[in-house]
Formats: sequence, structure tokens, C-alpha cells
Amino acid sequence: MYIPKLMCTQHPDSTVKVSASEEVQEAIDGYRVYGCDEVMVDFEGKLTPYSQPRDIVLRAVEEGLPLGESFFVSVRAPNPLLEGLDRFLLALESAVLANYYSVEHAGVEAVKWVIVPMVDSVDVLRKAQRALREKARLVRELTGVSTDPPELVPLFEGVRDHVNATLILSQYLDYLEEEGATPDRVRVFIGKSDAALRAGHLASMLSTLYALNAMHSFSRARGIDVRIVLGMGSPPFRGGLNNPLLVEAEARLYSGFHTATLQSAVRYDVPRDQALRVARVLREASSSPPRKWLEIDMELLETLARQYKTVVGPILPVINSVADRIPQTRERVRRELYGRVIVGDSPSPAPRAIAFTAACYTLGLPPTLLDADGILAAMRAEHSLPEDILSALRAELDFDFRFFVEEAVARRLGEHVARKALELKSTMGLEASASEEYSRKIAEGEVDALSLASARRFLG
Repeated sequence: MYIPKLMCTQHPDSTVKVSASEEVQEAIDGYRVYGCDEVMVDFEGKLTPYSQPRDIVLRAVEEGLPLGESFFVSVRAPNPLLEGLDRFLLALESAVLANYYSVEHAGVEAVKWVIVPMVDSVDVLRKAQRALREKARLVRELTGVSTDPPELVPLFEGVRDHVNATLILSQYLDYLEEEGATPDRVRVFIGKSDAALRAGHLASMLSTLYALNAMHSFSRARGIDVRIVLGMGSPPFRGGLNNPLLVEAEARLYSGFHTATLQSAVRYDVPRDQALRVARVLREASSSPPRKWLEIDMELLETLARQYKTVVGPILPVINSVADRIPQTRERVRRELYGRVIVGDSPSPAPRAIAFTAACYTLGLPPTLLDADGILAAMRAEHSLPEDILSALRAELDFDFRFFVEEAVARRLGEHVARKALELKSTMGLEASASEEYSRKIAEGEVDALSLASARRFLG
């Protein structure tokens, strides 16, 4: 079966605002301009119309796209434990109904996959599978049109979830076998952004690399074809895979994926020729073997996460206040309804990863630098980081120090935070620095977040 290589997403990481009504044509343009053979209609934390999957299917039929052959519509449902059962079930229903319209109008099934986010146990996958089966059965009874229920794609997006991903996948496959299904192929989704938000850049980098390798090992051991979707954005904190200056290095480091996301910022904020090059590099990197990895050091990951949280905890109120003023470029639910927990005793949730990232840059502190302590400690350890990881870190930090503004960081977040960042810069022998104009804009205090984002070519 055809497996897509490039997924067009609806992430709010661009400076350009895209309304829900524009997202239907956006899916078509993603295929025609960038070769995105899959679009992810996103209901996670997002006020997407439940008719949108159907509308994309019908528009694709009108415009002659190879629906269900080399262009697919996938749905990311909200996690019912985080956003409620109603939004979860409505999203699943939208996927099943879009498939019905696809069969009716094109004779093929275009909605092959439903993505379930924030998976940390098999329970939510069991519930989603049962619900999809029942909804497909009901549509079949009411219409006489037979469609297969979409396959589930578990999205693992926490450090511990990365480490436990193969165990959860194994339990899910066991459940499918108990239900009489024996798939010979399964897709999984590995995301870095939320892992970075909750545990820091380095811990999430290491756990993502581990998950990529572990999935390939699991595939061989279980005798099932596991196809990996890798979800990353433009800033290094969110993986850097969409960044024109980093894409080759990141694609080499995070090799082993079969599908990569092409998020909003690279499509809207980057010159067209550079965005097309990113898309080409990602397509060509698809299905490369993963880097070799022997084992994961959970103690190291926990230490890195603890060091990161020690830095973030005291400054989170400042980050939240800036994040709440970051312009919304997609139609999202409020942070209070669907934020993230970084520090357990925080009086309010942290913003989601993109708003958090944008706020840190707006404060003059690229969020990779929140990990300065952990990176320095890892470099000085008896068993230092492998050279390819150090090389990738150098490239990422060299990019990020172009947006570090020492005076603003010292004033708003504390002199110790600025000092640690400078120590990391010196230790790694980096020379990049922010331009005078960028520094001046941040130093002025009441900055225009979109103006700064335009200089970076991503919002967050």
C-alpha cells in the first residue's frame, strides 16, 4: 500500500493567519505546490469544523487529485482524557463520514488513518478502535456503502512515552489480534515538540532518537512493517526538520522516518524556493535507516528534565504572560482549556509548545538555551554525547544564538539565565549573535512578536 512521505499540517507556527475556511484549499495547494501526499486535519486543541475532512475530500474530487491513491486525508482527533469525549467522538465521526463521501464520489477510501495524540497507554487506543468500528458499522447500515474503519496512528510525544512506545504498540497489536485483526503494517507518529516543552531540548532529542531506533528493532522482532511519521517544526527546540538552514543535518540525525510533517511556517514564512528544497530533502530522506543506538539512559533523561524544569519553573509566569499575547494564526482553544503541565505546582498551565517557543524567542531567549545546564553537564560527563549529536547541537545552537539578546534576558528572566547561555556559547566555541536591529526590537520591551517572527521565518 502507498505510504505518504510528506504530511501537510495545520500547525499555528507561521506569521500568516489561516482561517478554517481557507484550510480546505490549503490542503489542495499543499499537494500541488509541495507534493504533500497527505493532509492532517487537526482537531487537537483546535476549533476545526467537523465538516472539514469531507470538504477536503470533495474539493480534491472536483480538482482531480489522486484521492485515495497518492493523496490522503488524515484526521488528528483530540485525546478524550484532555479535551473531553464529545470532541473526540465528533472527530472520529468526521473521519468516517469523509470516507463515506470519498467512496460515494470517487470510489476509493481517502481517510485511511486517524491520529490519536498524547498516547501514554493502550487504553485510549482500544476505545478509539471500538468507536471507529461502531461508527463505520452505523454508516454502512444507514447508507449501504461499505467502508473500512480508518487505522489508528498513535502519537507519542513525551520523553517517557518515547521510551515506552514499543511496549504500548505491542499491547495495541495484541488487542487487535484478540479482536481478530492481524495487520501486516502499522503507522506510528513520533513528535518532539511536547517532549521538549515538558523535559527540555536535549532530553527530547535523545528520546526521539531512541524511539526511532526502537521502532525499527520492534518491526523486525515482531515481523510487522512499522512506518514512522516524524513530527517536527522549524525551530531547533521543535526539531528543526522544517528549517532551510538545518534540514539536511536534522534529516541525517533523525533518519528512520517514512513520513515527515511540512508545517505552516516553512510553507508561508520561507521563500518558495527554499521551502521547496526542504520538501525535496524530506522526501528523499524518507525510509533511510535509523542511526545506530544501543540503549537509553533513563537516569540521564530524568536528570536533564529535572535541570530544565529547575530553570523554567521560576520564569514560567513571565513566559506565560508573553505567550498569552502571541497572535493566534489558527483557530485554537484557550490555554486554560488545553495547556501543558511542565512544573507540577505551577498555578496555571504552560502554553502549548508553539506559543511557548514563540514567547521564549520574543523574550530574547531561544528555548534550546533553557537547557544550557544540562547540555554543559552532558558534555562534561565521563561518557559524553556521541559526535553526531554534538555536531547537530552545535548547528542548532549556532542558529539560535542569532536570536539571543543578553540584556533583555538578564532583565526579564534573570542574570543567571543569561550567564548560563553565554557559558554554553563559549564552551561550544560559537560566534553567532543577534543583529543590531533584532536586538534593538527586543530591548525596546513592547515588541511586535510577528515582526520578530518574520526575521526568524517562523513564529514558534
